Amino acid sequence: MQLAFDLDLWLKIHQYLNDADERAVFLFVQAAKPDSAIWRPVEQWFLDPEKDYDESSELHVALAPHVMPQVFKTAHDTSAAVVEIHGHYWPGDHTRFSTYDVAGLEQLVPQMLWRLPGRPYFALVVGSDSFDGLVWSTRDDARVIEPLQLGVDTLAPTGASLAVWQRRPGGSE
Repeated sequence: MQLAFDLDLWLKIHQYLNDADERAVFLFVQAAKPDSAIWRPVEQWFLDPEKDYDESSELHVALAPHVMPQVFKTAHDTSAAVVEIHGHYWPGDHTRFSTYDVAGLEQLVPQMLWRLPGRPYFALVVGSDSFDGLVWSTRDDARVIEPLQLGVDTLAPTGASLAVWQRRPGGSE
């Protein structure tokens, strides 16, 4: 499964996420055509730091209680899969999920797959010079996301997050 964005949206995501405090974006994506492996955004949410975060710091973000019910409702209403994106804006080509991110995904992935059956769940982390991401079709089937299609270009993930996911308690190698 491959995500395809126009370059303007990718730059807008980077501009929003590149902040002193961690932030999050949710995209709602649909397959480009039936049985297509390419998924394109149909709606986007750039969360409002004033009302959508319970806590935000350089190291993590905690969403306000109303956010996830709205995410599930929007995904359901648009028949879309969900892409969660947050940033770790440190330089280098080694962007990956933190152990804190993995702990949150451990709780969120089963909910996403249960509430939105038959749809994948995508989680991405972007950095100054690279990005990484995982995609799940089932709870135990985390895979490194395929390179992003950004207009006519592609951007390959670092692939480093899968090892962090597999090292979690109960994870498989």
